[in-house]
Amino acid sequence: MNPENHKAIEKEILIELLFPTPYAGSQNTLLLFSLCRELGDEYCLSFNDLGYTSDYKPFDSKEVIKRSTQFLTDDRLLSYFENNKNQLNPWRDFYGKYYTYEKKIKRLRIGSEWDKIEKNLDEFHARKGKQLHAVLMAIWEANVDLNKRNDNW
Repeated sequence: MNPENHKAIEKEILIELLFPTPYAGSQNTLLLFSLCRELGDEYCLSFNDLGYTSDYKPFDSKEVIKRSTQFLTDDRLLSYFENNKNQLNPWRDFYGKYYTYEKKIKRLRIGSEWDKIEKNLDEFHARKGKQLHAVLMAIWEANVDLNKRNDNW
């Protein structure tokens, strides 16, 4: 898979995590849907402003998210984020290879913090090697051996 595909996949994950999941008829979740309509997406334009067809069929949320990835260039994404950051998910950070979002300061930027994170982990490992190993093994055991996964962290 080429890097552009990786970037598109990461952007789709970022959009899905940060923007409210679009649901037809729910005004406070139509941010992404409205953006796609503004940008001329044929799929979104086939629905009314509330997200329904003339026979009241709603749009597919996953399709809107997927299509928004194609329309939102990095510049548009940053601009749109700045204009709507108070309506986006306040609970999730995002540290990807191509995008970084820090919820505490509500900042989205193009680029990665992986080098900084790796450096901090190396320093932590140097100080707390055995304890870190024990915590990671406990996480592994709970999630893999005991199959007690939680999607909320």
